[in-house]
Amino acid sequence: MAMKPIIYPEIGIEITEIHASKKKKGYVYFISTDGEYFGLYPYDAVLQHQITKQTIFTEEVINSFRKTVESMVIRSIALQFATYKPRTEKQVRDALNKKGFEHDSIQEAIAFLYSFGYLNDEEYAINFVKASLEKKPMSKKVLQYTLQTKGIPSTIISSVIEQYYPKENITELALKVVEKRFRKKSEYTKELIEKELQYLLRKGFSYSVVKDIRVTLLAKIS
Repeated sequence: MAMKPIIYPEIGIEITEIHASKKKKGYVYFISTDGEYFGLYPYDAVLQHQITKQTIFTEEVINSFRKTVESMVIRSIALQFATYKPRTEKQVRDALNKKGFEHDSIQEAIAFLYSFGYLNDEEYAINFVKASLEKKPMSKKVLQYTLQTKGIPSTIISSVIEQYYPKENITELALKVVEKRFRKKSEYTKELIEKELQYLLRKGFSYSVVKDIRVTLLAKIS
């Protein structure tokens, strides 16, 4: 959903009142001599540009003020989005694009998040792989694809998977997936086992791994 455009005073407009917003903390709006409302603007931007009552907006003031306001607004939105839960650069970029911000403003906001450590695609990938292996195991192929859809660069994906994805005991990992799914079902049956084996194949586990699991599961009903 695109963000509503911020309304700025036109050249020659004189401000007679500045009021704090009751709905949005830290933001203010202006009232001109003819009673027209403008805003909302971050109060820090107003202070930075020394805008007070009787300020008359020139083209230079408007352009400079607009640049500062939009920088502060996009940084605030980006920071809130990136700190609500872990995000990748692509996820932040996509969210800001949807709100209608321009490319240069988005680049600035992304750089701001990186500078304070709020974005780190490698750290995101490491945590994602670790959490997946612990809570929701998936095949290497599916894990790679999932990280790609989140915008993680291929070099980071390869490095992280090489370091953290198990090179052995893949059968145990796949078995963990099936056993977790079986907890929601009443009992093992041959028909249900075959269905779960097909699920593993769709999730990218190899035929050899699935074959080994088939033997293990069928032994439970023999």
